[in-house]
Amino acid sequence: MQTKSILLYGGDGFIGRAMASRLLADNVHFYIVKKQSDKTTSSSSGYDNQKISYTNWKQSVDLLPTISTIIYLASATTPASSANKPTIEGAQNLAPLLDVIESVQRYPDIRIIYISSGGTVYGNGNNSFKETDNLSPLSYYGAGKVAAEIFLGTYSRTNKSPVTILRPGNIFGPGQYPKNSFGLIATLLKNHKNNMVTPIWGDGNSTRDYLYIDDFIEACMSVLSKQNQYSIYNLGSGHSYSVREIIDITSKVVGSKLDIKYQSARNVDATNCALDIDKFKGMFDWKPVVSIETGIKMTWDWLNS
Repeated sequence: MQTKSILLYGGDGFIGRAMASRLLADNVHFYIVKKQSDKTTSSSSGYDNQKISYTNWKQSVDLLPTISTIIYLASATTPASSANKPTIEGAQNLAPLLDVIESVQRYPDIRIIYISSGGTVYGNGNNSFKETDNLSPLSYYGAGKVAAEIFLGTYSRTNKSPVTILRPGNIFGPGQYPKNSFGLIATLLKNHKNNMVTPIWGDGNSTRDYLYIDDFIEACMSVLSKQNQYSIYNLGSGHSYSVREIIDITSKVVGSKLDIKYQSARNVDATNCALDIDKFKGMFDWKPVVSIETGIKMTWDWLNS
């Protein structure tokens, strides 16, 4: 009997490419689900491996009887790109997820692993956020993630289906290309390499939790090894860094001062967001192993290769 496969939504993004590489290395059969409008071949997504199978959003429904797990990474926006435009979140992020939920209801044993956002769903706080804390997003992007979590929770309860929601901090590492001023470390490195000024929104004292991509993928693989009915976990490094600290560390890594221009803060950005990751560490015996300095160095080396 053939082992069931994984559907990977969002496999052409930064995290998705890293996830696909790991699944390939572990000889896990999976399909990368491409958008219906995307008629390009696998090479255009940065892959050159004949072992990768592709399907589009519509055809993926026909594969559901052969699927054990859906990993949902797809996201079409950033906090800045959907600012003042809630309909974009509804149309481009929430509606496609709801289509998946509606289709998968006929197969309640399929597990869904949904990648939410620990950096946007909580809002501001002085202490590390736990999974049980109130959700107060400051952006429509964050509100969309909260709405997705609520729909998935309802789906899990009504169908008794396994759903795991991961709320990661700011994931970074090799393979990340900054978009729409999203991804501080990638933006700093790319702009420095190209002798460009990096705009910083606010005074640089806002804090975030940064998690290296390999540590995040390892956490996801740990989740695949266990079956939970419904669960939510924060994922991060366990440490928060201010924007100024990240700039200083990056300057040391590249060996020269970065060209920075501070600008007025945006209302879509939380000023302080630290994540308590004890729940995940206790459940999966996982901990991040790549330091912020090492992660930035490996990202810089990749960018220059």
